[in-house]
Amino acid sequence: VIFAVLAGMCWGFGPVGKKYGVADAPDEVKHVRTTCTYLVYISATVWVPILKLLCSNRELRSSAIKDRGFQWLLAGTMCCGIVSGLGGLISTLAFAHSGGEGALVSVIENGVYTVSGALMITVLFKEIPTKRQIASACL
Repeated sequence: VIFAVLAGMCWGFGPVGKKYGVADAPDEVKHVRTTCTYLVYISATVWVPILKLLCSNRELRSSAIKDRGFQWLLAGTMCCGIVSGLGGLISTLAFAHSGGEGALVSVIENGVYTVSGALMITVLFKEIPTKRQIASACL
């Protein structure tokens, strides 16, 4: 639970950074500023895992990368990342068009991705949600 809270606190900077890059953009440059903002944002997110990977045990890293089963998992992860990247770009565009409603955009998109992500995980990993989880998803 602690890691989930810390992750959420860190992820809170994502919408702020995306809104910051497109705030008050004139209509004629909203799309290009959206693309540039998201490119800078997403490019910055890779540094932490790259450093973590470089600091990992060389033998374990090599073994994991050579594992065929893991390679297939990484291919699935890549597909999810591509779709997520599209969502991030759309999110940044929503911030560009939001005017003074950026907080509302953030609340809506985070609610949708939280519920849809949880439901996809439940289906994909054959988890059985509790009645409380189903009720909270419906809210």
